[in-house]
Amino acid sequence: NQQASSLFFLKGKAYDALEHKENASFWYKESIKSDIYNYDSFQRLIEGHFLTISEATQFLQELHFNEDEEWLKSLYQSKISHHQYELDIDSFSLNIQEYQLDKSLDVMSDKSAVLLRNKNITSAYTLTKEVYSKDPFHSLNLITYVNCLSELNLKNDLFLISHTLTRNHPTLPIGWYSVGCYYKLTHDLTRAKTFFQKAIKMNQKFFECWLCLGYCYSEEDESEQSIVSYRTAARLFPSSTYPWLAMGKEYLKTKNNSLAEQHLLFAQKLNPYDPNVLHELGVLLFTIGKYNQSIDIFLHVIQLRSNHSRNFNIEILEPTFFNLAHAFRKIKEFDEALKYYNKALSINSKNPSVFSAIGFTKHLMGHFNEAIEWYHKSLSIRPSHSFTCAMLDQALTDMLTFRDAGVV
Repeated sequence: NQQASSLFFLKGKAYDALEHKENASFWYKESIKSDIYNYDSFQRLIEGHFLTISEATQFLQELHFNEDEEWLKSLYQSKISHHQYELDIDSFSLNIQEYQLDKSLDVMSDKSAVLLRNKNITSAYTLTKEVYSKDPFHSLNLITYVNCLSELNLKNDLFLISHTLTRNHPTLPIGWYSVGCYYKLTHDLTRAKTFFQKAIKMNQKFFECWLCLGYCYSEEDESEQSIVSYRTAARLFPSSTYPWLAMGKEYLKTKNNSLAEQHLLFAQKLNPYDPNVLHELGVLLFTIGKYNQSIDIFLHVIQLRSNHSRNFNIEILEPTFFNLAHAFRKIKEFDEALKYYNKALSINSKNPSVFSAIGFTKHLMGHFNEAIEWYHKSLSIRPSHSFTCAMLDQALTDMLTFRDAGVV
């Protein structure tokens, strides 16, 4: 009943405030079981990262919906989809439209968050801007809107919304988060950290702020402070993969492969279908010389992305193609390496690193003239790259040395 549900919801909030995550999760679930219409409980359960994707999906299946309540089940599914990588946007949209929920601001906000996470930034921005025009203070959409502005490098728009929010509503942490994003975009990381910390003081459970703060520390090579920020996010949001993934990447950056592996495997345990986690696992395996295993992981990432190709921007696959090509080159499968270097090149035709890598592969194959051409292409964009310069000199020497042998 509604009275019991409200009481359980308050118990959940109390335990949540005390950071007793298991108890909070239990009472939020009891609140929903008592009154299936208690949307606030379900939203806190999902947005607070109390459950993994599989746990949330299982919990939703355990709830009993009447035939005339299927629309509510679809609405709850939209909340879970916010964090779900294997979601099929098209079939999900049809399901939402069936119950005429496609114009719900909550559903639109959730869908824009899914699109943004899959780097379909333009579509995400269009959708979140529509929600913003209808409700400028929709809390979840406002975060996605600010993130879209940041991703699209729309500095003027980001400055305007930051100024508006902080001037008219100085007590809202989202305004100071927006200011932090603006300074992060302008590479003033010291000021960015100041405003992220200010937003966190207003709301200690501002998930995105902790991640951005960790990112700023990482960019300034303050690895320990970066890990502290990510670890705090992991403690406050125990079922989210993001903090564990971020810590894994940070440990990879500092060449602490053992700890990187521990954190990435834990992130994978939380969400086995997260291609970002799988990609970093592939990078780790490559780093420690397990090239065949890294190839398997990278191919799996490509397959996961391809299964839902309409959900994401193809540009997100460029680093996967590039790293996969590296792995094939390491095991001397040069044709396969060139195949995936060319796929990376089809996404970004002016990447000097890909030009250098193709040149190096051609060099290893003994195709010195072609290698020299690719090295020149790379140096035309990035003239002072030491590796490419050294390999160009070596290719010229090798070409002269082997010319008489008929290799060139």
